[in-house]
Amino acid sequence: MWIAYPRAAEIASTPLLDAVMRPFPLKAVSEDSVRGHRHRLGLTSATVGGQPIDEDRGNAHNGGVNRERSLDRLITFCDAVVAIAITLLGLPLVDLAGDFDSDGSETVGELLASNWPRLFSFLLSFLVIAVFWMGHHRIYNGVRTASHGLVWVNVLWLIPIVFLPFPTELLATTGTRDVGISALYIGTLLVIALLLLLQVVVIRRSAAIVTEEPVSAVPSIVTSTLFAVALVIALLVPTVSLWPLLILIPGNLISGAIEKRLARRRGQVR
Repeated sequence: MWIAYPRAAEIASTPLLDAVMRPFPLKAVSEDSVRGHRHRLGLTSATVGGQPIDEDRGNAHNGGVNRERSLDRLITFCDAVVAIAITLLGLPLVDLAGDFDSDGSETVGELLASNWPRLFSFLLSFLVIAVFWMGHHRIYNGVRTASHGLVWVNVLWLIPIVFLPFPTELLATTGTRDVGISALYIGTLLVIALLLLLQVVVIRRSAAIVTEEPVSAVPSIVTSTLFAVALVIALLVPTVSLWPLLILIPGNLISGAIEKRLARRRGQVR
């Protein structure tokens, strides 16, 4: 009998249906007949033998699907590595709890008070990584495909993310008295911000990357600039320690104001 549904041949290849349909042999379905049936139903895509048919895009269809899958795998990989980095931040706290003496010689309050630098550095780095992850999510929210260059830039971005627990532990053990440690910490954050900005540049300039709308570079530029200013202040005035990082608090307000001004200019030009 003739196949009325475009994927019937593919479904009938399962063992159960093959046994049921054996008395009723299926005739081969040509690609042209599937296309005609698809157009009559108003469908935009179909398969023959499990392979997509699209006369409008041809072989580009498979390439687009592969690039979309590559983007999904890339985002999943980045999310996993970021989660691991955050987990590494908490491991020293687990060790600290293991060393806690519960015989009454030290209370939990005394334990927390004597180790406040470790708790502070953990919370700071946790929030920083979370903010960077949310920025990464914002950038890729409208991206639909990836390129090899974008994959490599993401891999580079993950290096300082995983490295961040190291200067975090230095802050926890030695405090912020050493300007070198403060500079290393802020410098690591600056590298993370710059590599996130580089991702935006690659997305905007690559013809192989498909986006629903242009990705704004303003937030990444503002964040990178503020981190650079904080690093310079920390190097020139060693006594300020990590306090220069406070200048990043109004970063979202600054980015929003700049984007609104750019939008007004684009509206005037039009």
